[in-house]
Amino acid sequence: MFEKSKLRNTLNKYRKQQYALNMLLITFEDNDYDYAIVGGFVRRVLTNEWNGFRDFDIIVDIPSTWIKHIIKHFGFSFSENSNGGFSIKDNNNMSIDIWSLQDHSPFITNYPDLSKSFENIQKASIISIDGGTYMPAKNKLYWDFLRKSIKQNQIFCLNNPVNYIGKAKIGARLIYLNLTTDFNLSDEAAAFCKTCKRLRSLNFKVQKYLKHILDKRGCSSIG
Repeated sequence: MFEKSKLRNTLNKYRKQQYALNMLLITFEDNDYDYAIVGGFVRRVLTNEWNGFRDFDIIVDIPSTWIKHIIKHFGFSFSENSNGGFSIKDNNNMSIDIWSLQDHSPFITNYPDLSKSFENIQKASIISIDGGTYMPAKNKLYWDFLRKSIKQNQIFCLNNPVNYIGKAKIGARLIYLNLTTDFNLSDEAAAFCKTCKRLRSLNFKVQKYLKHILDKRGCSSIG
């Protein structure tokens, strides 16, 4: 598959440059811990979008306590993020964010009945272009919704996001992605942004842009 080959070659290039990334992946592979690279890396590689690439998001099928132990074993400086994962700064200010598959917050907060599997990460990602899941050691790629977005050149929400926890953050991310990628927002995604009244707290530039895209779709004010 062309897509998996492209992802593998790009990842291998970064593994040569990023010490912490390489050592973590070697540890997962040597111990047969299933893991996946998810999110922005997968999207950017498959869409040839390289502006601002600065992080790796990794999900591994071991407990969070094990992840923390591995990070401490190598002596990497880290912080715990608000979603139950860990953040590491690698060479050249590259960020590595790692989560346990079993503790991955979208499964817990928005999809508690969804089986916690690598195949289902894309279904729990809320935003269509965020869910690409690449498993290098298994040579597997799950990207149904990302592929649909690429084909239609649109970002859409999975299911109805109105009851999602932290929906204002989701709205802000939709706007950010619309600003920084070549994707358009689907009509449903744009309408959802309008429901996020807390978006008023965002900076003026984002508010102005949101009003612009809502006006283009015949919507009224931000809320």
